[in-house]
Amino acid sequence: MSKQMIRLSKRAIRELTNSKPVLYIITSNNGTNIYTGTAKRGELKDTLATHFYGQENHVPGARVKIFELSSIKDARDKAKEIIEQEQPKYNLA
Repeated sequence: MSKQMIRLSKRAIRELTNSKPVLYIITSNNGTNIYTGTAKRGELKDTLATHFYGQENHVPGARVKIFELSSIKDARDKAKEIIEQEQPKYNLA
């Protein structure tokens, strides 16, 4: 499982490659998990773009941890586990 971390900005998202399903965790400026999600192979850029509102080019202080997994099922299973443990603010119950 490969991992990378980026600033949550439109520019950083445009530069991403996405050849595998991913689990992503959006963290606040203090490192707290505020949202956990998944994206199918080839859909990461579009999925992350949904987290922007209006004309904002970045979410102040937010970072995204991206983990590539071998299948979308693995990504969803891991996301479910993380959401249950950490209860991120923007993952609705």
